[in-house]
Amino acid sequence: MNGMGTHLRRRLLITFRAASVAAGGAAAVGTLLGLLGGLAWWLELFAHFQLQYALVLTVTITAQLLLQPRWLAAVWALPLAVNLVFIVPLHLAPVSAGAPALRVLHINLNRDLQDARGALSAIASHQADIVFLQEVTPRWATAVEQIEGYRVIISQPREDSRGVAALVRHDVKFTVLANVLQLRADLTDRPTIELIIEMERKSLALLSAHMKRPSDHENWMIQRAELQAAGDWAERQRGARRGVVVIGDINATAWSSSGRILLRGNGLRNSQRGFGVQPTWPAHLPWALRIPIDHCFHSADLVVVERAVEPGTGSDHLPVMVGVR
Repeated sequence: MNGMGTHLRRRLLITFRAASVAAGGAAAVGTLLGLLGGLAWWLELFAHFQLQYALVLTVTITAQLLLQPRWLAAVWALPLAVNLVFIVPLHLAPVSAGAPALRVLHINLNRDLQDARGALSAIASHQADIVFLQEVTPRWATAVEQIEGYRVIISQPREDSRGVAALVRHDVKFTVLANVLQLRADLTDRPTIELIIEMERKSLALLSAHMKRPSDHENWMIQRAELQAAGDWAERQRGARRGVVVIGDINATAWSSSGRILLRGNGLRNSQRGFGVQPTWPAHLPWALRIPIDHCFHSADLVVVERAVEPGTGSDHLPVMVGVR
């Protein structure tokens, strides 16, 4: 009987070791493939899971230190360090204090969602100055017009996932000029909302960006072209001496090859810095299994004093609230 118990423990130990090696190897390979994400759309799919790779590798390193062979812990430490390069700065950057001059709420509504109560309640309760909505259908456009304390300043609903709208709180003290742009009209008819806000001492330009989902090579190239166009738009607005905010569902993480296009050479910064990863999709999964694809980028003359991923509204994306001054 004692021999059977010893045999069972040995088998369990072997199984646990094998699982640890397999998990560490998969996370290491995923890390490597993600680093090559700029070469192909399918490689970039691996670039969005740095948080998950880091968590798996931390567990496997701990396991290897308790098991044999321990030298594998050193092997897994290298890909862990690579992933932490992307994650740790988001948590360590200092956060500025003070009240925001402008609070912006981004919500991807999910065009297929039938129950509007969660989103309508979230908009009414958060009291943002500006609310950007994506995946706005004609039914959603009618529903948001009823939100007390807000007015719709621009709306372009569609039956597909490309509909957009923007709301402003009734009691704001600034003026707003709203336009609908097409970042790359030669490639897609996706509408994008631009707001020019004139405050007492500052002029701001806001862009609500919803980028193409990179489901194949063609759509990946369109997404990257849209991101580049958004970066060019930001550079033009900075040239006009406006503070810039680009917010929305870009269908990419900020550390991926595509996400970094928005941070390249146009003066934009990632609002996650100082606030952590804050993953937003898929909303129904636990924090550790989500990825951050809903973002806010801003020009260096603006300071982010608050940033939060808000509770779910029933959509597959979580809302993002950002306060800047």
